[in-house]
Amino acid sequence: APLDEEAPPVLQVRLGRPTAVRGLRCWNYNTSVEDSFRGAARFELLLDGVRWPVRGPGVLAKAPGHTAFDSCQEITLATDPAGLPA
Repeated sequence: APLDEEAPPVLQVRLGRPTAVRGLRCWNYNTSVEDSFRGAARFELLLDGVRWPVRGPGVLAKAPGHTAFDSCQEITLATDPAGLPA
């Protein structure tokens, strides 16, 4: 679906109890070369309503466009919401 700037896509995960989360694994849209342009690019992460920095640019890699490849991207979280350690 085309991006709607007024209502961007949201992915919400409820873990049901306090849980330590160190990172995420993401797979971008990957059914064909043509459809690989449909995936997500930029993202922001909120944990309990607080914007949480990630290690890296906050950009998801474009998938290679072939289902034979596992194009998983690992996103490592910062240790606190104030930012990455110096």
